[in-house]
Amino acid sequence: MKALYSALAFQVVWLVSVLGGNGWALLSTGLYLLLHWRYFMETSREWRLIGVFLLAGLIIDGVLIGQGVIRLGPDWASSIWLLPPLWLLCLWVAVGTLFSHALCWARQQPWLLAGAAFVGPPLSYLGGARLTGANLAEPLWFSLLLLGVVWMLVLLGGNYLATKWLDRSLVQAK
Repeated sequence: MKALYSALAFQVVWLVSVLGGNGWALLSTGLYLLLHWRYFMETSREWRLIGVFLLAGLIIDGVLIGQGVIRLGPDWASSIWLLPPLWLLCLWVAVGTLFSHALCWARQQPWLLAGAAFVGPPLSYLGGARLTGANLAEPLWFSLLLLGVVWMLVLLGGNYLATKWLDRSLVQAK
C-alpha cells in the first residue's frame, strides 16, 4: 500500500510543480519530503539517493536546456544558462524518493523498469512542456527518443544505487 501512496504523492508533486512554478514546487516538494521522511523512509541512506538525483537533475536537464533539447518558456530567465528552473529540480528530488517504495519492484525486474523509463518520463516531459509553455526540440520524435534513452539510464542507475544503498541498510537493520 505504501508503494501506491508514494506514487500518488509523487504525481501530486509533479502536477503542483508543473502548474504552480518555482514557489509552489518548493512548497509541495518540501511537504512531500517531510511526509516521505516521516512515513516512508526506512533508512537515512535514502538521502544520499535523493542528493544524487538532485545533482543528476542539475547536470542532465542543464545540458538538455543548454543544448536546446528543452526550450523553456519566454518568461524563463536564468543568469546561468545551464541552470534548470527550481520546479524542474524539485521533480528530480521527488523522483529520487520513489525507489524505496513506488519503484521497489524494479530491483527484481530491471528490464521492466528500463521499458517503463523509456516511455514514461519522455511523455512526462512532453506533458510538462505543453502545460508550461516550454517546447522540446524538433524533430519531436528525436527529442523523445533521446529523453527515453537518458531516463532509461537514469532510472537503471537509480535502481542500482537503491539496491546497493537501501537494501544493504535494510539487511543490516534486521
